Amino acid sequence: MSRRWPNTPIWQFVEKNLQILHGKSWRRQGEFMFGFERGTLRVRVDREMTAKEEIAIERTLTSEMRLAVAKCREFARRADEAAAMLADDCARRRYARWCAERNETYDLLDEVCTVQMARLGLTLDGKPLNMDDA
Repeated sequence: MSRRWPNTPIWQFVEKNLQILHGKSWRRQGEFMFGFERGTLRVRVDREMTAKEEIAIERTLTSEMRLAVAKCREFARRADEAAAMLADDCARRRYARWCAERNETYDLLDEVCTVQMARLGLTLDGKPLNMDDA
């Protein structure tokens, strides 16, 4: 913008929306999006236009915004699915570890009970050991 040539409202609109869409590379991407030659975006947009030309530019920007939103939604959907799968895998892994620890505890408990019952002269069923068979 200069004092001599102030920005037109359509240029302000295009600049703001291209910055939202493309960040730092808004000029290059804007030229590509509108099909302008390199370095001609401002010359082609920052001028007095007919209503038909303004509508064409607004429609192009609107459709690009909608495409960007659709891409974001698709990315969010895939990220949500990946997070759900990760949570499911983690839950399965934690359950498997818990079961393994529980089984190890039961095995140790069986060994302790067998030793203690043998000291008392009993089997795990509670029947007395027949020392004559040994």
